Amino acid sequence: MAHSKTATVTDRLFDPDKPQNIAVFSADGEVNYFGPEDICRALQGNKTGERPAPWDPNQTEVLYDHFGGWTGGAGLGKAGGTAFWGGYPNHTEALEFILTKNQEKQKEQANSKVADAMMAKILSDFKKNVK
Repeated sequence: MAHSKTATVTDRLFDPDKPQNIAVFSADGEVNYFGPEDICRALQGNKTGERPAPWDPNQTEVLYDHFGGWTGGAGLGKAGGTAFWGGYPNHTEALEFILTKNQEKQKEQANSKVADAMMAKILSDFKKNVK
């Protein structure tokens, strides 16, 4: 599903009264994640510098210590808020990161055994389907 089409899914699933946790992996390599703002910020990482943009040497490309990409949403920067992140990372690495961060949140809520089993199953199933 192309980035421009993710709203087709996310708009229908969005419930402002419930935590969001939706990842869309697109065939063109893009990943879009809608979920806790701290996970969205962590996916992007911290700015480490800039370099000339490969598409236009008159522009700069921001470099990050993690996946980079873009973030946004009304909840970005608000504790407990919902935000989004998008980029072109390795799909398996992005999923592992998202699952690990969610697993950490589950463990904070004392559901560690359930979280461990659930995350292992999701990752296993995903890896079987990655081309």
